[in-house]
Amino acid sequence: MKNHTPKDSLTNKEMQIADARGQALAQCVIACYGTKDIFEIAKRANVRVIYERWPLVTIGECEPRLNVVRINLAALEQADEANDVEFSRLMVTSIILAHELGHLFDARLCAQEGKKPLSSERIAHAFAASLLKLSRSRVEYERLWLRKL
Repeated sequence: MKNHTPKDSLTNKEMQIADARGQALAQCVIACYGTKDIFEIAKRANVRVIYERWPLVTIGECEPRLNVVRINLAALEQADEANDVEFSRLMVTSIILAHELGHLFDARLCAQEGKKPLSSERIAHAFAASLLKLSRSRVEYERLWLRKL
């Protein structure tokens, strides 16, 4: 997951389409894998989740061709230091994993459809928010990624 400004360079209509795609993708994944548990989804989808440490430029990365999601240990350590109940290490791990799986599943769907993603970040945010039933706004989660929360 790369650091992005809270405002995408998309039109309102494109944002609505990306949000709807992410939400629909989450519902599809829940139906396909029979669970809302993000860790179980990764397991059932044969996604290898790797925990590594790198400079806190990104908090997670997705490699769809390799079926790999990488989670930055530095981001999890930051969650530990923040000592915020809503952003516990487990919750931050879940958010990162869900976001990166949003990229992975969107890439799979786009490959099947022969299309390019409209806004991969926006779709991944909507996927994670829908799957995890996140209570905070997208901007607040992006502030977390930018180390401002």
